[in-house]
Amino acid sequence: ASDVYKRQGWDAAFPRICTYGLFEIKESKEQIWILNTHFDHVGKTARINSSRLILQNLKELNVNEDPVILMGDFNADTEEETIQIITSYLDDAMHLSKNPHSGPHGTFNGFTQDPINWRIDYFFVSHINVLHYEHIDKRLDNNKHISDHLPVSITVRLLPD
Repeated sequence: ASDVYKRQGWDAAFPRICTYGLFEIKESKEQIWILNTHFDHVGKTARINSSRLILQNLKELNVNEDPVILMGDFNADTEEETIQIITSYLDDAMHLSKNPHSGPHGTFNGFTQDPINWRIDYFFVSHINVLHYEHIDKRLDNNKHISDHLPVSITVRLLPD
């Protein structure tokens, strides 16, 4: 294995990536950028710089100002600089939803039965009409969580030109 896969940046505990692609809707030929990431859980500097790096690359790639969906586990609360950097360019889909979001406020449960208040998983969008936003709190028959994070789901429509 190449050493490139063993390196991490800044103060990160692990190497992290952002996968992205430019997709085309068959019927309308409209294009949309979709990005998915997982920020480091330890390094605050890594999270802040990851936000800056993703936005810098997105601005360079998205020269046509196509719609954008950026999603993932950002390991940061909404008040942290990491998220503030992203929301300076993209909108928090939860706040754009035409319908009130459903499910708990937070997304990280840590496999406990405590109230789920820590929101670290997000969808951020640009030029997107968000119809519904949900934090899905489905549990096993014994009331235990399936994962330490709740799935986040959105229903969207592209905005007309």
